Amino acid sequence: MNNYLQSILNIKKSALVKSSLIYTLINFVNKAFPFFLLPLLTRALSLDEYGTFSIYRATMNICIPIVGLSLSEAVIRTYYERDKINFGTYIYSILFVNVLTISSLITITLIFGDKLYGVTRLPKELICIALLISFFTSINNTERGLYRCEKKNKLFGIIVISQSVLYFLTISALYLLHKLHLRSAVYVEVSVYFLFSLHGIWHLFKQYSIKFSIKKEYIITALHYSLPLVLNGIMAYVFALSDRYIINYQLGEKAVAIYSATFQLVSILQIFAMSFNTAWVHWIYESLTKHIALRKLVKIQIALLAGFLIIGIVFGIGLYKLLPLIVGAKYKAGLSLIGWFIGSNVLQAFYLIFSPVLQFYNRNWFLLVASVPAVIFSVVLNINFLKIYGLSFAAKINCFSWLIIFVVTLLSSINIIRNAYKQIVA
Repeated sequence: MNNYLQSILNIKKSALVKSSLIYTLINFVNKAFPFFLLPLLTRALSLDEYGTFSIYRATMNICIPIVGLSLSEAVIRTYYERDKINFGTYIYSILFVNVLTISSLITITLIFGDKLYGVTRLPKELICIALLISFFTSINNTERGLYRCEKKNKLFGIIVISQSVLYFLTISALYLLHKLHLRSAVYVEVSVYFLFSLHGIWHLFKQYSIKFSIKKEYIITALHYSLPLVLNGIMAYVFALSDRYIINYQLGEKAVAIYSATFQLVSILQIFAMSFNTAWVHWIYESLTKHIALRKLVKIQIALLAGFLIIGIVFGIGLYKLLPLIVGAKYKAGLSLIGWFIGSNVLQAFYLIFSPVLQFYNRNWFLLVASVPAVIFSVVLNINFLKIYGLSFAAKINCFSWLIIFVVTLLSSINIIRNAYKQIVA
C-alpha cells in the first residue's frame, strides 16, 4: 500500500502532471468558449436548425481522418527521429498529400453532391465546408503537435485559445445583432479555421526550413504509420456519430438536437481526458524509450483509471441538475441521457491511457481491431431497435461501444508491452 501511495506521489511530482495541468488548463479555457456558445446556439436556432448543425458537425468530424489521413500523427512520431531524415522535406511531403486529398474530395463532392445529400441530408455547400475545415484542422494539428513536442506550451496555448476567442466573439456579436443563423455560424467557423491554418503553414515553413521538395519514401513511410490510424479514426467516428444520422432518419432533427446538445455538455469530461492525453502521449513515448519499469507503469495507469472514474461520477451528479438551466427547457429530455454519456466519456478516457502504448510500438492495426466490433455493434443495434426503444437507447449503445473498444485495447496493450519487455530482458 505504501508503495502504491508513493507511486501516486511520484506522479504528482513528475513532468507528466506538470504538462497535463498546463494542457488541461489551455484546453479547458479553449473549450469553455464553445460551451458558453451552446446556450446562444440552442436559443438562436430552432430545434430543426440545431439538428442540421449537429449533422454538419458530425460530418466534419468524420471527414477529419479522411482528409488529413492522420498524417499529423506521423509527423509527431517522426519528430523523435528527425535527426535521421530531412525533417523539412518530410513535412512538405505530408502537406502535399493533404492538398492532393482535399482537392480530390472537393471535386468529388461538387460532382456527386446531390447523391451525398441522400446520406447526410446536407447540401453540398455544407459538405464542402466540412471538408475544408478538416483540411485546415490537419494543418493546425501538425503545427500544434510540434509545439507540444518542443514543449513550447505558451505558444501552443496562445494559438489554440486565440482561435477559440475569435470564433466566440464573432458568434456572440452575430447573436447580439440578431443575425446568428445556421449558415452564418458555418461561414464564421470556416473563416476562422482558414485564418489559423495560414499561420500554421507560415510557422512550419519558417521553423523547419521547408523547401519545395517531395520524397516518395517519406510519403510511403508516413502512410504506413497513419493509415491504420485513419481507419481506426473513421471507425471511431462512425460508431460515435452514426447514431446522429440514424436518429435523424428515424426520430427527426429535433431528437438529434436534444441528443447532440446533451452530449456536448457532457463532453466537458472528454475535454479533460483529451487534455491529459496531450501530455500523456509524449510522456509515455519518452518513458517507453527509456524502458520505464513495467510495475511502475502499471501503478500509474491504475491511479489514472481511478482518478477519471471519480471525476466522472462527481461531474455527472452536478450536470444532472444544471442541464435545463444551461441549454433551455426545450432540451429537458436530455436528462435521461446524461448517465450513459458520462459512462462513454469515462471509458474513452480509459482507452486513451492504453492506446499510446500500441502507437509507440507501431501496432496501430490493433486500434482498428478494437473499433470494428464497436462499429458493427452500434450501427446494427441502432438501426434495428432505436425507433422501438427511443433516444436513450442510442446513448446506451454509445456507452457499451466504448466499453468494447476499451477492453480490446487494454488486452492488446497488456500483451504487446509484456512481449516487448521480455525481449528487452532477453
